Amino acid sequence: MKNIKLSLVLFFVTSACWPHPAEEVLSEMSKKMTGFEDYQVTVSGEFWVKGPKTKERAFSSSKILVKGLKQYNETTGKDTKGNIINRLQVFDGKSSWDFDRVKGVIRKVDLSKTGEDIQEKLKELQKPTNLGLLGEFKYSMEEQKIEGRRYFVLTSMEPLTTGNQKFDKVVLWIAAESYLPYKSEMVSVTEIKAPFGDPVMIEQGTMQEFRDWKVNVGIPDYRFSLSIPEGVKVIDETERAKEAVRILREQMKPRKMPAASRGGNAAKNAESE
Repeated sequence: MKNIKLSLVLFFVTSACWPHPAEEVLSEMSKKMTGFEDYQVTVSGEFWVKGPKTKERAFSSSKILVKGLKQYNETTGKDTKGNIINRLQVFDGKSSWDFDRVKGVIRKVDLSKTGEDIQEKLKELQKPTNLGLLGEFKYSMEEQKIEGRRYFVLTSMEPLTTGNQKFDKVVLWIAAESYLPYKSEMVSVTEIKAPFGDPVMIEQGTMQEFRDWKVNVGIPDYRFSLSIPEGVKVIDETERAKEAVRILREQMKPRKMPAASRGGNAAKNAESE
């Protein structure tokens, strides 16, 4: 993901008590995208892992095409170790193909063999109306002007825990004129207990920028098919995918932090002072 640098950025912040609640903005965004016959967008972003002494970064740029349930995602970049990323993911409506061009390996999942319940669940997750994890947060909202354009900025009001993952902050930038996503940021902090000494805090974050939106351009169906190059190894991971979906169902059950416990900790800290 490319490092995001905004030059000549002008911020105009209004009151968080915006006439359009954050939930209405999210609803309008998903409603608009549901009406698209097809679209393509370029997503640039950054992923980082930050510890007490080090910070590792990964960067990538993805070209994404969507038509109904069919998807095409071509990603290039570098991981946190500096290794080259060159990956093509295609979903043709029945099977998904994940082609690691660096390793010369294709991993295939045949949805027709995963059971109707799993097929319906995966199809539901791919719909624009399904906001997934983002729909579980409660947001405050303000307006910003960036290079003369207006954006709704939605900021999560409290942490959210899903499975073993806790998300401390989510920020979404949505274009006020088009209701299309412009940028997103997600940050989670994990406390790791050390055998000796104080616990270690590890921060993980993702920043993405969505640009060059093209809507209803008549993307041909052949873009969602994959020709297997000679000599490339194909691995069928359908059975592993079935088990992964089962585990994901358990992990995606949201568990919000009780307000009482957060307040209780603050009270204890105040008493100790």
